[in-house]
Amino acid sequence: MSDHLAWLIGAMNLSALPTHPALIIQAADVVDRLPAAAAADFQALRNDAQNAHAVLSSMTDRLQERRSEKRQAEGQRGQLLKLHRLEIDDPRVLAEDKKIDRLAASIAPLQQAYDKRAAEWQEISGLVSAIEKFCRALPAETKLLRYSGPEPKLGKNEDFAGAIERCRRRLRELHADKSKFSTAPILSVRAKEIIRTEIERHAELGRPDLAPVLDHGEPIRWPTAALNHLGRQRLDAAVGQADTFDGLAVLIWLFKPQLIDALEKEIDAIADDAAALSEADRDRLMAEVERDLLAVQRDEEFFIRQAANVARRRDAHPLAVLQLEM
Repeated sequence: MSDHLAWLIGAMNLSALPTHPALIIQAADVVDRLPAAAAADFQALRNDAQNAHAVLSSMTDRLQERRSEKRQAEGQRGQLLKLHRLEIDDPRVLAEDKKIDRLAASIAPLQQAYDKRAAEWQEISGLVSAIEKFCRALPAETKLLRYSGPEPKLGKNEDFAGAIERCRRRLRELHADKSKFSTAPILSVRAKEIIRTEIERHAELGRPDLAPVLDHGEPIRWPTAALNHLGRQRLDAAVGQADTFDGLAVLIWLFKPQLIDALEKEIDAIADDAAALSEADRDRLMAEVERDLLAVQRDEEFFIRQAANVARRRDAHPLAVLQLEM
């Protein structure tokens, strides 16, 4: 590259260049990696979210207009009382009171309808965002296929709305199970393994170094711990930090068997192995719950498609909503 060309490139203010739609590089659309039917379903969800937002914007304008009219009426009433010194029972003041009451009465149902529409928009837009995030997180080699499982059946004397509620009730139960499994304590035998590993590590750190005594007749080299600027012990020593005698590590090294025995007895006293799970059992149960959650959500999606005017949950599984499998 010539010096003149390098100077020219460096002198250009690229941020000041006008942007042209044709020059903007767009990120790949997640629709492009979906099967045709799922892509159409997802585009319909996007359209629903856009339509819901448009309706919400229109309602916002109407609400703001009514509130502005109410503020103007309240301001007019204030002027009548303060500037014109009219009495509150003056016909002109009473006329403004009626106008304010009428506007307030008209705002209430508008606000209620707005809140309902806002909740609906949040659900559908949240679902669209969740599906996009899910698809973008998938490895490039992941192949999405159309789900072809059996169709769920209605229960006795059950309509589609009832079936959807049954599915959602089951989902709540499964989420409770998932929380229970994820927070279950570990087995006492595993806790003792953790304790022994920790004590062994600290005991090794607390072992005095006697080599200087034997080699050169120097004092014992005692273990030290780094302190931060507040005088608290740090495990990650940094340049310029002070070191102090690590008496705790030395005590652990000196009384390692007794300490392990005492801690294991404490574990035995407080452990609840009946409620505990091994790592293998926890992983198995969590995997089973995840499979059941997806299966129930597939049923829920089927019934939603048969029912009328039933909104999807924003946390619905993307594979269930788009009827896909991997």
